[in-house]
Amino acid sequence: MTNSGHERNRNAGARPGVVFGPGEGGNVSRLVRAVLGRCFFYTGNRDTHKAGIYVPELCAALWWALERQDAAEEAVTLFNATLYPAPALADYVAAICAVAGVERRVPSVLYQALLAAGWLLDLMARPLGIAHPFSPVRIRKLVAANDIVPAYLLAQGYPFRYTLETAMADWWATCPEEWYR
Repeated sequence: MTNSGHERNRNAGARPGVVFGPGEGGNVSRLVRAVLGRCFFYTGNRDTHKAGIYVPELCAALWWALERQDAAEEAVTLFNATLYPAPALADYVAAICAVAGVERRVPSVLYQALLAAGWLLDLMARPLGIAHPFSPVRIRKLVAANDIVPAYLLAQGYPFRYTLETAMADWWATCPEEWYR
């Protein structure tokens, strides 16, 4: 379809933090199952910020950006898409427990010890084709902060629809089976 001059092309792009929610199956899904399955450990990273965004919030933010482009006369909108403020790992754990209605005492393990255990498990499991949740790559990611600020959304008055806990509650209500696979 050609642009006749009466319509503007609208483009919006987002640089999201960790995206989580129904069907995601990635880092936050693994975190949920690890916390609920009692196989998650802090490694001195309790306060490490992990910027993330719930799938429906990401979709809403993109749609909002597209709708406001006409009024703002912007051709392209590009923004960081994360909850604000970026939750710490302990916030994710607390929200998961609150939504699932469980109490968990998450132990702390020395990072070096957990990383060594991950390498050892990998060394034994990989030749046998066995998957395990303690990948050294994932362990390293746990201690890396990604404290991203959604500055554009904040400056333009984006009406966030979810907090971390309401996002987790909505995900739980939508797909509780994903929390216990």
